[in-house]
Amino acid sequence: MNRIPVKSRSIVSLGYDSTTHVLEIEFTKKEIFQYINIPQTVYAGLFQSSAKEDYFASFIKNRYYFFRAN
Repeated sequence: MNRIPVKSRSIVSLGYDSTTHVLEIEFTKKEIFQYINIPQTVYAGLFQSSAKEDYFASFIKNRYYFFRAN
């Protein structure tokens, strides 16, 4: 999955597959996780947020199934 670099304290890049609704997040610790069944609106909110860590904590973390991709 192609990821786009973002400005964030803990997130390096974001990728999203609109067909499968999978969100891929690369964190600063070089860990990559894929989150399943993410609505397009949630991805767009994360991508556009100026406080990505806060958005992630409020709308994604502990709400969606995920697995480590690397």
